[in-house]
Amino acid sequence: MLTLLKNATVYTPEPVGQQDLLLAGGRIVQVAPQIELTATGCPVLEHDLGGTIVTPGLIDQHVHLLG
Repeated sequence: MLTLLKNATVYTPEPVGQQDLLLAGGRIVQVAPQIELTATGCPVLEHDLGGTIVTPGLIDQHVHLLG
């Protein structure tokens, strides 16, 4: 199954801005300003994150990145 996260605010560690993320098998396989899937042949679970901050690779988000 693929998971498409739409409208995320991505930091990697610099701010990347509004991006979509495509996940397959629990791993990020694509990050782009707009991902459109057509006829993938497998189910796609889509979530609109509405600007929620996503920090790929950071496990403990209770760190002070700035300051």
